[in-house]
Amino acid sequence: MGILVFDVGTSSMRGALLNDKAEILCQFHRKYHPTFYSSVKVTQDPEIWRKALYDIARDVGDWCKDQNEEVEMISLTAQRTSIIPVDHKGDPLCDAVMWQDKRNIEVCTRLSAMNGQIIRKSGTMVNPVFSGSKMAWLKETQPEIYKKADRIFVVADYLLYHMTGQRKLDRTYASRSHLMNLRTGRWDSVLLDIFGIEKNKLCDLIDPGELHGYTNEKFAASTRLKTGIPVYSAGGDQQCSALGMGIYEEGDMEVTSGTGAFIIGITEKVPIVLLGNPIINYSAVKRKYIVEASILTCSAAFDWFCNNFYKEVKGDVYQKIDQEIAQSPPGANGCMLLPFFQGRATPQWNPKATASFTNVTLSTTRGDMARALLEGIAYEIRNNLDIVERINRKIIIDHHRRSPDIIEGALLNYIEVYASSTSEMVTELIQYMLQKPRIPKIVAEGLLGGIFMDTKGFQFKSGVRTFDAAAFLRSLGADTIEVKKMFTDSLDDYLLISDTIRNAEVHENLAIAVCPSGVNNTVIVARAADELLGISGIDVCFVLCNINDSIIISGRSTGEVNVQVILEELGGGGHMNMAGAKLECTIDEAVNLLKEAINKHLEIKE
Repeated sequence: MGILVFDVGTSSMRGALLNDKAEILCQFHRKYHPTFYSSVKVTQDPEIWRKALYDIARDVGDWCKDQNEEVEMISLTAQRTSIIPVDHKGDPLCDAVMWQDKRNIEVCTRLSAMNGQIIRKSGTMVNPVFSGSKMAWLKETQPEIYKKADRIFVVADYLLYHMTGQRKLDRTYASRSHLMNLRTGRWDSVLLDIFGIEKNKLCDLIDPGELHGYTNEKFAASTRLKTGIPVYSAGGDQQCSALGMGIYEEGDMEVTSGTGAFIIGITEKVPIVLLGNPIINYSAVKRKYIVEASILTCSAAFDWFCNNFYKEVKGDVYQKIDQEIAQSPPGANGCMLLPFFQGRATPQWNPKATASFTNVTLSTTRGDMARALLEGIAYEIRNNLDIVERINRKIIIDHHRRSPDIIEGALLNYIEVYASSTSEMVTELIQYMLQKPRIPKIVAEGLLGGIFMDTKGFQFKSGVRTFDAAAFLRSLGADTIEVKKMFTDSLDDYLLISDTIRNAEVHENLAIAVCPSGVNNTVIVARAADELLGISGIDVCFVLCNINDSIIISGRSTGEVNVQVILEELGGGGHMNMAGAKLECTIDEAVNLLKEAINKHLEIKE
């Protein structure tokens, strides 16, 4: 089997033919470079990429003919956020706006006011590198081109289209657009509205590693490869780099340096709270996510240094630089460099930042400056290592009793079973911090909402510390009316809750209810349990529901019966007056198992 792999970088394209043992049979490459018109304008003719693709494919085809080999599969990875507006034939309407291009700075500055929504949905704060703000800039400054564009491609889907004729984009690239919801993996209507981009300008989304299509006649005629070869999108170049370096489990990390530098780790889940720093993107591995920090100039900075400080050197200029760096001591005799030639990326996005040498004196040598350049980049990489490592650090704050399957490797375990809620515990921690963080109103309302929910409106487990925490959150601007709105039901949900309660089986002070078919929201299950407990004469209740072939159980109690202990018998957990469980069985089987657990608990209690 011959697998042809294309790697499309910023300054070159490589194509390698591999066998089924991943051994390289042959490889070819083409060099090119973007055009830097100014510190903000960076473009490239997309036809250069298409020609390089065809040339390499033709070289591989010729080699296969000579060696009696055959290309049976094609895969492509590419740089991720340069944009190319194309017509209905896939031909470019203008030069590609490169990922280093910063003409969209003013757009980013304006959109930064919406960073809260952008971060929560896309995983990253607005920045000039991602493709969404480049598309918004194109629409505002070149409206005729935007209007004519059938699609706005990135480099990968541009080249894949010219192999297969399919308009598809894998989610590793889409997750660097600010237009895709990181949690749903779909183009997000709110984000599209914020950036002003129509969905029909974008490609259909597929997963990395998914079949993109098959080589068409046009590509075959241009390359002498056959038609019908399956073509796969492998994912973005840095995602593939991480996978190739074995970055597969949480705690793994790698640094890749090229035109820029990228520090990448991995996480199994999208963090519950997204802060926008570091970057969270789709991984090349399904159901995993990369944690990424970046430096915009790395080898590009050395190219600039060579071109301007070593013009007289003939032969291997980098050997000369290495010699002079070795002659300069660590610290470069005090000379330092801030390596922000294209602005700063993570940990603090600043597209207007510029590079600067400092502590330059009459004794500073060219070698000192070269060493300062190397050390400046290395130090910025070290800064970014910290934020990537931080994403998988865990602190456990919980008001439930400690369970046998507690999360391992936490930096702190703060478990307080007598607290009304975790939100109460977090609020107390904030109150006692010597340097109090700035808490936005929406966060204060979220914490107050957590207390309100766990105490059922301050009816259960509400002590002095509960009201102290609530008062503190009110002092931070938490609005009780906004908190109340968090727990309102739609009319449809209310009717489903009513149907659930109507069909409840009541025995003395205990009720068991099953949700009607059609309920697919766990919130309705919990709300039905809350409402049941509010009925006179019911001190403990359980609500069951079949959601996606799993049985969800929500238990509530006024405190006389410990529902946590009962549902722990079924593999669940929670608090003594509010708990839950999930079973893989039928509703009837779940009801019987629940009744057995209830009877067992009541017998022990007696």
